Amino acid sequence: AVNWIFKVQNFYNNLNFSNLKNVPGVLEYPHLGAYLWAFFWKISFINQEYTGRIVYFFIYLLSIFSLSSFIKLNVVKKIFLLGFLIFVSYDSILFSGYQEPLLFSLCLIFVIILNKFQKENSKFYLCILILVSNLIIWTKNEGMFLIILLSIII
Repeated sequence: AVNWIFKVQNFYNNLNFSNLKNVPGVLEYPHLGAYLWAFFWKISFINQEYTGRIVYFFIYLLSIFSLSSFIKLNVVKKIFLLGFLIFVSYDSILFSGYQEPLLFSLCLIFVIILNKFQKENSKFYLCILILVSNLIIWTKNEGMFLIILLSIII
């Protein structure tokens, strides 16, 4: 989180993207997560830094719940599956400003939308798939590798 907090403060203080070269840390890291963090910190009523990171938790839960609607099981099995997935994938350090939960969630959303695209072959889902692919790339440097891997699997 040390690298990300400086970028977050840059966006929180209404500085632009060109100012990122003056921010400590690795300049080459993508900044989507830091931008989201700063945005939700800025619009919160509490005005505490952690309110910006809470959005990572909500995106994480949204992706897990979306996955459960994607899988055809009865309600009891879905609840157990949700609990198991959250238990296995949750780590409190991941919500301390690191981009991994956001990347994990975007990859899950990518797979869900890909499934919908394969079923309906709609241009709408193709556009959303391209958008999510770009979001994955702008989340972490490893995003490019993940998109290539997901494309090979496709």
